[in-house]
Amino acid sequence: LNGCGKTTLLKLLANSFRKYEGKILLNGEKINDMKPETISKYISFVPQLINDNNDYNVLDYLTFGLVNSIKFYNSPSLEQIKYVKKIAGKFEIEHLLDKKMNQLSGGEKQLINICLAVIQNTPIILMDEPTSALDLNNQYLIMNIIKNLVSEGKTIILTMHNPNICLYLDSYVLLLKEGEVLNAGKAKDIINVETLKQIYGDVITTSEELNYNEITFKKS
Repeated sequence: LNGCGKTTLLKLLANSFRKYEGKILLNGEKINDMKPETISKYISFVPQLINDNNDYNVLDYLTFGLVNSIKFYNSPSLEQIKYVKKIAGKFEIEHLLDKKMNQLSGGEKQLINICLAVIQNTPIILMDEPTSALDLNNQYLIMNIIKNLVSEGKTIILTMHNPNICLYLDSYVLLLKEGEVLNAGKAKDIINVETLKQIYGDVITTSEELNYNEITFKKS
């Protein structure tokens, strides 16, 4: 639901807000007492709105994800460049590496920034509406990259409007309404018509009640 607090919650976890009630702990330490460079070793963040209209070459831009593994004033090594290109290959964006960021579409920028977060190689990745600007093919690509990251031991926390994606990912979900947690648990246990009607009202129905077949994603 728009305006329910999803992005605010994610920004709190990313330590974008310094003043708030309560406390957020990272490895037992208050996150707002930690230095940004320390947090960046544990958490990477993909914002919802991508406004990167700079003229950076895409490959150079992606090397920003190496910030914690490059000494100050040093350039990436050949091995690090190979690593960046390897991750770019998983995102199927090799054809964009020689382009400028200000030449890309909104969806392409979103792919680039998700890729950059993965290159940062943190144990926790926060993503705010990571599929909002993507076509169906790239939504499918990103969802399966997320699945693979989880299988590798990464913790992925993302906001999402589409409940079908939560079901596809078989994720643990928090359902938010007006800044409050309405329900929490495994997606397949709590995402249903009855629960979603509490958020969206009577506009919610099941595909069986429609006079057309709903388009969704096949299992990977």
